[in-house]
Amino acid sequence: RPREDQPELTRRLKRLGAECVNLPTIEIRPQAFTEGERRRLLRRLPRVDWVLFNSRHGVEALDRLVRQAGPPESRRRAGAGQKLSDLLEGRICAIGPRTKSALKTAGLKADLVPEEFSTEGIRRAFQAIPVRGKRILIPRSQRAIGDKLASALRQRGARVIITGRNPETLQQTAREISCGEHPVRPVVCDVAASQAIA
Repeated sequence: RPREDQPELTRRLKRLGAECVNLPTIEIRPQAFTEGERRRLLRRLPRVDWVLFNSRHGVEALDRLVRQAGPPESRRRAGAGQKLSDLLEGRICAIGPRTKSALKTAGLKADLVPEEFSTEGIRRAFQAIPVRGKRILIPRSQRAIGDKLASALRQRGARVIITGRNPETLQQTAREISCGEHPVRPVVCDVAASQAIA
């Protein structure tokens, strides 16, 4: 886990009698985007039916990306900035309470939080939700969390959009997950920005 995500887990383990040694192997860093990468993702946001956030870092990074893009001309003249809540019109799934809290900070509300706080928990929660033909965005890091979830939703007929930093890896993942009439749409953009440092 990244350093900033360790205190809560450490507290829980200590309450259970564990002796903890924190050794973070991941660091969360903001990524730089080309203007084209930013535009491609922002164009898709208002058109998605669901966004599945599998970490608070994805929420924070996507919100930061929208704010950095600046407001459209009409809002700029009025002196207003652009926010993630201005663009997202679809429903939102948060993997757990910390992600739900990050959404609230960004002015958004989670429509779904699975009982089990994992991508498998999201997959199970979505079994009762019709997804055929729905556009589902899964903002993921370059560590490819969520590929199995994307594959499961795609097999049920969803139109899945995945993000990632490395174009070659992203294209390969999209090809592997794609099936049927609607291929998985890859967007080069690492919104979660995890960097392995060990």
